[in-house]
Amino acid sequence: MSLTCKPKCKKAQAVVCIVINVVLTLNFLVLITIWAFVRASFPSLHESSTCIPCDKVASKANKNSGQERAYSAIQMREDGLCCGPVKQMAWMVFLKEMATQYYDYRQNGQSLLDILDESLLADCERETNNKQPFSKVVGIVDFTPSYIVDGHHKLLWNKNGRTFYSNNCVHLELEGEIFVRQPGYYMVSSQLNLRRRMETSTTINETRPTTFVHHVDLLSHKYGTTGVLMQTKKSIEGKCVYHTSFLSAIFKLNKNDRLSVSVSHPELLDIDNPNDHFLVYYTYDLPL
Repeated sequence: MSLTCKPKCKKAQAVVCIVINVVLTLNFLVLITIWAFVRASFPSLHESSTCIPCDKVASKANKNSGQERAYSAIQMREDGLCCGPVKQMAWMVFLKEMATQYYDYRQNGQSLLDILDESLLADCERETNNKQPFSKVVGIVDFTPSYIVDGHHKLLWNKNGRTFYSNNCVHLELEGEIFVRQPGYYMVSSQLNLRRRMETSTTINETRPTTFVHHVDLLSHKYGTTGVLMQTKKSIEGKCVYHTSFLSAIFKLNKNDRLSVSVSHPELLDIDNPNDHFLVYYTYDLPL
């Protein structure tokens, strides 16, 4: 007995298949639409957050548009803490520190490194389970002529004590460099303490330095170039014996970039001072 289907039967089966496909497609589109609306109502699940005292972040009174956007993502709690995404919090702390350094540098006893050590970096490391690239070297042990800036000397840093590095941000001890293995935006900071020796007598032909130049230099593996990432000049004239030179900013770094610190007059450095530092800290990814 033959079981072949008649033309009318085949046509009915085709219609049923088309209807089922249309219904499934419509259901799929409805589910996607519902998920899009539901997902938009939730904050980002992948962005780490942290809380620090509100007096350590920049004031909302500043009408800078970039600062206003960052401040909009921060929540102020009744206990005096400001909470928000790590990226925005780092930016607000940076703005606060830069304002303090610019307007009241001589009287400011707390550097950006101290603020980050005490609050933001500690919280961020706990939030990210130590997955963020980070390197901090502390205490100068020696210096060598710089191959990037003529007349400058590159600093070599202590490998012990408070010096450490982790997760694709390596301290190259013999080269005095920090080697970045992961591209992204990084907080780069350097603080140096100077001690000008007071001579017992002076001569007519004596020429001692009156300006101290402090650089953070970059060797780019991607572009095969070298250059100065940032710099500052510090006047060391007058009767003051001790001086501090400070640099800090956020930079876009590429894979295998190498950063170092160089100075114009290494004889003025207070060698092995525990307050000297060179910090490279990953903040967030490069945009796709």
